[in-house]
Amino acid sequence: MARSIAQHLSNAPRPELEMPRPRDPRGGEPSGEKGHREKLVAAARHYLRCRRKREAGFPPRLFADPAWDVLLDLFACASEGKAVTVTDACIAANVPTTTALRSISKLEDCGLLRRSTDPCDGRRIHLKLSARADQLIAEWLETTFLEAHRQI
Repeated sequence: MARSIAQHLSNAPRPELEMPRPRDPRGGEPSGEKGHREKLVAAARHYLRCRRKREAGFPPRLFADPAWDVLLDLFACASEGKAVTVTDACIAANVPTTTALRSISKLEDCGLLRRSTDPCDGRRIHLKLSARADQLIAEWLETTFLEAHRQI
């Protein structure tokens, strides 16, 4: 009996840890497939790698888009269960720290991300996407990468 209760509790959904499910742009219903989310994360990571490769061949900062890079990195990290600190986000932005910090503040002001203090180290701040930002990014990845891939 105790074992079955423990198993039940370990399998029970925990709302504070669940990621919002992306809406299907064609039907508006959430796609509950874990594999679909993994494809979206892979697309986000691929896009970020392509950006870094492009930047390697052109003059520095020509294509900088720190806010978008931060959003995509947060999307992928959250889906992979990784916590992202402000420092991590600044590195992901691939611009000077002051520029990245301005972008993070703008994203927070727009309600696309939120900050929270690390309970183990009050000096460390974690960043998380809002549910709205997660949905918007998932829809963008779906229409930009996954649909394009199906058409090739």
